[in-house]
Formats: sequence, C-alpha cells, structure tokens
Amino acid sequence: MNQTENTYYDELKWNSVKSEFLNLENNPNPTILNQRTDLYEKLDLKKGNTFTSQLFDLKTSLPFNGTQKGTWKLENNNLILTIKQKNEELKRIYLVQEISKSKLALKIIREVSIEKGKQNTIYDLSNKEKSFNGIVNEIGIDKNEFLSESGEYFDDFWEFRNFGKYQVLSRWLKQGDDISKYSESIKDIINGNCWNYMPYYDPIFENTNQRLIFNKNRELIIRYGDLSSRNGGCGTLSNEDYKVDWEWNKGKNTITINFNNKEKIPFEILSLFREKELKTAKFKIIAKNDKVMIWENIE
Repeated sequence: MNQTENTYYDELKWNSVKSEFLNLENNPNPTILNQRTDLYEKLDLKKGNTFTSQLFDLKTSLPFNGTQKGTWKLENNNLILTIKQKNEELKRIYLVQEISKSKLALKIIREVSIEKGKQNTIYDLSNKEKSFNGIVNEIGIDKNEFLSESGEYFDDFWEFRNFGKYQVLSRWLKQGDDISKYSESIKDIINGNCWNYMPYYDPIFENTNQRLIFNKNRELIIRYGDLSSRNGGCGTLSNEDYKVDWEWNKGKNTITINFNNKEKIPFEILSLFREKELKTAKFKIIAKNDKVMIWENIE
C-alpha cells in the first residue's frame, strides 16, 4: 500500500478486524482507511532478523505481487528494512509509533536506494515537511470571502483534496483568470498538482477529492461522483449533490461542517472525509488566498 502510516496485526487480531477492510464489492459502505481498500500487506519479521513482505487481495487472499525479502533491525525506535535487489539495495526507515503483542503501527520517514556505493534519497519526510511549511508561509492567510459567486456548480467551486490531517482546496479557474503573480509552486497547487508538496509518502493512494460550493446562508454543496456500480450499474460515475451546513469563524480561522441531515450520508461523502460516520468536521485554516486554501483537521 506504500502509505505513510501502516498498521500491522498478528494473525488472530487480523482475522477479527479483516471484515472492516472489505472492498466495495463485498460491502457497499466499507470502513475507509485508504483508497486501496482491496489490498493489504503482510509483513513477517522473522527470527534471525530476516523478513518477507507481500501485498494480498483482500477478497481472495491471493498474492497481488511478488514477495520482497530482506533483513530488519530496530535502532533508536526506528524499524529499518533492507531489501537487496539485483544491483541495488533499498532501505526503508520507519518510526515505530506503537508496538504490542498484537499490533505494530509504523510511519515511514525515509527511503533510500544504494547502487554501486552511491546513495539516492527516494523519500524524506523531513524534507517534505519543510516544503509543506514553506508553501503555507508563502501563501499566508487573507480574510477575503471565498463564497460562490453564483451557487452554480460549473461557475464557481473549490476542488477539495483530503490528505487525512491536511486538506488542500484550489478554486476553479475561470477564463481570463490571471495567476502570473504566483510562484511556480503555488501555480502547481492552483492547478491541482499538490502531491509533491504534501508530507506523505505516496498521496496518490492517500488522498480523496470532491468539489465544494460554499454558498451564503450556511449552505455547503458537496458535488461528488456517485459510484453507481455499487447498485448494479455500469460503473460510470454520475454527479450528485449533498447539502450540509457550514460555518466560518474568521476570528479563529476555523471551518465547521455540520452533517445534521436526516438522510443517510452517502458512502462517497464518508470516503471523502475518511470516516465511518459523520456529525461534524472541524478544520483550521492554515493558509489562504483567493485561489488556494490549506486546512488542518482539528476534530
């Protein structure tokens, strides 16, 4: 799954929680942990400091790819996995966040490859964090309104990308909009290319996204792609609207979304916010201009 954060269980514990991870075909409303709910990784840390790891299909329990083999060691609360390939050595360094008899929670902080004595950094969490903080400081926080001008989906909306702790919103560019004043990094984010600036290992799998329209009178429209295949359809996405209440506290720079609807919350909305159930979602605005917002989940 190559996610920033990984949780592993012993076999007994895994068998008891496995049903929560089942894919759409088995369960129309699965627990949302990541976009690849159809795969899981088995990591076997053996005696003698060797290990094997492999991805499996959750439904069939069949291998998804080949087995990786190598050595492991614990060092300064880090788990270091070393994989020897043909002419290359790959090292993954994880921070051990939790360890018990039945559960091992890891966060990948660095990955390097070594070939012919030359080391190449593939991923470094600290560099990602510096890049992200630099973008936040560059954008700053203005107090300008960001309400939809018309309430029409095709006229004015924000693309909402949820990376778990952080959310990146970019406003739809209208014809004639001039963004030449912005740096190339902020232009990237405006155009939706924000993955390189997020402190995540592989956010392609870690982000969820839909489109938001912030209207007056506390109405927020979430325009989402309806997964019609769950109901026996052909699988083609159709757009649906889900309306909720929202509040913007300008003094505290917070956004609160209230899911107080009596109707059932669609799976796609639960997926967007990575939750099993929703009542409220609260965010801190940590960066904002007329085209980009970055939020941090504080609830």
